[in-house]
Amino acid sequence: THCISSAASDVYKRQVREIADRRTSKKVVTEVWDWILSDEVHPFSFRVCCESSDLDPLKMREALTSLYRTLSRRDLAVKVDLEALQKVASA
Repeated sequence: THCISSAASDVYKRQVREIADRRTSKKVVTEVWDWILSDEVHPFSFRVCCESSDLDPLKMREALTSLYRTLSRRDLAVKVDLEALQKVASA
């Protein structure tokens, strides 16, 4: 199960970086937001990825939404601190 938790954590981190990267296409950013905002539960859903990293998915979703609304994508690429976000959303 450690391998699955690690993979889920990697998926979550990669997706968060995708929305912050200015080079990411609008289509991919939309797909990532759909993933973040979905309440589906399956092995690599946002909820499961957060929970496998001991993060509260609702708090993480709220933090990401707030950051995205506040900062431009250029600022996000520089200012997204995954460790700080994880501390905010620790379950």
